[in-house]
Amino acid sequence: MIKKINKIIKLLKNNKLSDILFSFLKISLRKKGFFIEKITSEKKIKDVIANIRKNYIGVNLIRIGENRDGGYLVPDCMQSIKYCFSLGVDDLVHFEEDLYKKYGIKSFFADGSIESIPNLNKNFTFTPKFIGLGEEPNFISLSDYVNESIGVEFKDNNVELLLQMDIEGGEYDVLTSESSDFFSRFSVIVLEFHQLQNFLLKEPIQMIDGVFNKLFKNFSICHIHPHNGTGLIKYKDIEIPRSLEISLIRKDKIEKLKTDDILVPHPLDITTISNREDFILPEIWWKK
Repeated sequence: MIKKINKIIKLLKNNKLSDILFSFLKISLRKKGFFIEKITSEKKIKDVIANIRKNYIGVNLIRIGENRDGGYLVPDCMQSIKYCFSLGVDDLVHFEEDLYKKYGIKSFFADGSIESIPNLNKNFTFTPKFIGLGEEPNFISLSDYVNESIGVEFKDNNVELLLQMDIEGGEYDVLTSESSDFFSRFSVIVLEFHQLQNFLLKEPIQMIDGVFNKLFKNFSICHIHPHNGTGLIKYKDIEIPRSLEISLIRKDKIEKLKTDDILVPHPLDITTISNREDFILPEIWWKK
């Protein structure tokens, strides 16, 4: 309480009446179970999107999985991948089935919300745990999970890995808690970013920007597809999809696959939710 009073006194000395009123409003609403935050600047939002656009490159892509939710576009380098780590399963394993059928890639699954996965077989290993920072017994960090799964092979840089992650917002805990060196052991990362309406808020956009910058140390984006099931929001002239399916390729893999153009929409793109209106990724996210 003393800290709050000192803050208000400081604001009064600086004649910041609007900030004082905002502080009182936040405190009052918080007591009633509501939370408000200042919207970040238009410039900051555009800077973060520009950073994503700068790190978006064109490569040869293929589609893995069915032509619906659970299928993804990935760089055409699956021939060298040995293992896939798939976080967040629900009842969709078409992506991983296709990886094994076409390339002999074995998959390790982790999802604490289900007891097993469809079509469990000798090429699929399932762990009923959530990947993240929780201290409960059914949580495990990604690095611990990978080490427990393949141990010594993880230290062998000749063993190529793929990470697929769709954990409904939990991706931020995973991406902030693991190091860029750890992620660099994956040749390809396919993940879904959720709750991107948080671009509008000061603190969340800083965290999201930090996550992308961590990935951009070793990776470039090679495909983005907006999830039409969650739609988009508009702030001034900026369109922000609420969820994005993003594929990243490690930079040392780019040269053999690089193309001149980024194709949006890509010919292999499929509407994620077939009975909902689709939309194309806004140009601000990709057009150079």
